[in-house]
Amino acid sequence: MKRFFTRIWRWLDDRIGINSLVRPLVDHPVPPRGLWTYVFGSATLFMFVLQVVTGVALSLLYQPSSANAYQSLEFITYQAKFGNVLRSVHFYGASAMIILVGLHMMRTYITASYKYPREMNWISGVFLLLFTIFMGFTGQLLRWDSNGVWSSVVAAQQLGRVPFFGKYLARLLLGGDTIGGHSLTRFYSYHVFIIPTFIFLFIALHLYLVFRHGISELPKAGRPVDPKTYRKWYEEYLKKHAVPFWPNAVWRDVMFSSVIVILIILFAWFKGAPALTTEPNMTYIHTSPNPDWYMVLFFALFALMPHKIESAAMTIGPVLTVIILLVIPFLSNKGERSPIRRPWAMFGVICVFVFVI
Repeated sequence: MKRFFTRIWRWLDDRIGINSLVRPLVDHPVPPRGLWTYVFGSATLFMFVLQVVTGVALSLLYQPSSANAYQSLEFITYQAKFGNVLRSVHFYGASAMIILVGLHMMRTYITASYKYPREMNWISGVFLLLFTIFMGFTGQLLRWDSNGVWSSVVAAQQLGRVPFFGKYLARLLLGGDTIGGHSLTRFYSYHVFIIPTFIFLFIALHLYLVFRHGISELPKAGRPVDPKTYRKWYEEYLKKHAVPFWPNAVWRDVMFSSVIVILIILFAWFKGAPALTTEPNMTYIHTSPNPDWYMVLFFALFALMPHKIESAAMTIGPVLTVIILLVIPFLSNKGERSPIRRPWAMFGVICVFVFVI
């Protein structure tokens, strides 16, 4: 039997070239210290795969039409075998993905891994964070209950306040001047086709850049990054200290990601999917939408602002935040990476962490 499978493997390898493709990835050298600090990135990838698998399974029963969407979700939640668990895993997996991509970026910022030559690693990661948040936002409307629909209406109203282009951006989001069945179709396309395509592309770019520039070593006080000498130093460092990606790093990634997946499944099994609210009624305007937790921060922040600056803050705040994130590696692409030597950076991370919590 072993000889039989060996012959099959050799035949496939000869025709496809599996070894020549996988071997460089398996033998890729990585720094020996701090491998547990890199598990957030791989766990985020695991969560995305989990979202794709559960999303495809849900699409087999979900009907993306205003007449049937709510009833199809009721069927999935309350009647389909293991439907409630499946929907729960998809829901909590989305939250886990947002948390993990946030932790991965915080770890990258704390260790200043965005510095030369990994500026594009950081930039691609910023786009992945934005796509992940937008993925979660578009998923709210697909429930087609009053909570998801009115949360989307509020978001469209905020987007409409953008000077000059607000009306057109809101129309692009909703697929028209008002929310309706066309909006559900538009959000379904965003959630199932458009955003996942961009996530796949940017994940491929991100992984390519990781293999091109290598995984950043743990920072050390008094060892600044100098673009003129870093590449040569890094190559010599890997020759002396590096370990192969398999099995030294892989087992940590798999173990941590497996624990997260198991926790999500257990949580989904015992907690269940979030209850659907009533069917959307656009004639009933006295409602108080309750968006998912990762959108509450934005809603609450804008709600607490004085009315006079609310429109300006809605317009400038998110754009300025994204711009700051994108220019960070260009403002500081060399110098110290150690958190000890970067107290203001650590203070900023603590403030963001407390603010989000």
